[in-house]
Amino acid sequence: MTQEIIAQEGETLDAALWRVLRRTDIAPQVLEANAQLARLPIKLPAGARILVPELPEPPVQSIVRLWG
Repeated sequence: MTQEIIAQEGETLDAALWRVLRRTDIAPQVLEANAQLARLPIKLPAGARILVPELPEPPVQSIVRLWG
C-alpha cells in the first residue's frame, strides 16, 4: 500500500520521513518515486505531497546489554 506524507513548511525529505515513519533509509527510493521533489527547494514548501512506495520493513536489530 502506498502511503502519502504531507510536508510541513521548511521540512526536508528525510525529516518528513523520520516524522511519519521513523526511518530515513528509504529516502533514495522515495525520491525516485517522486521525481517532482527534485525540482523543489531542499526545504519543502508546506503541503508538498510525498508518496512513499511499498517497501520492505527494516531489519530488526537485536540489542546487546553490557551492564545491568
